[in-house]
Amino acid sequence: MAVRYNQSPLKFICPVTDRQVDKGVDLDEDSFAKLDDGTELGCPACADAHRLDNVQSWLGDAIPLERVH
Repeated sequence: MAVRYNQSPLKFICPVTDRQVDKGVDLDEDSFAKLDDGTELGCPACADAHRLDNVQSWLGDAIPLERVH
């Protein structure tokens, strides 16, 4: 039997527009934790790219109270 991992949408706050962005990709928690802080996320809200270490990002629908990544 294959192991299944719970995956959730990767979301972040665009620092230019202050809008919540759904990156359109689903990740499990282990994969999210392994992302490099320098990973660039293309942003449909402002058409720019933002480094993961410069945005509030999380998995799932609810905005966390603290920065996740």
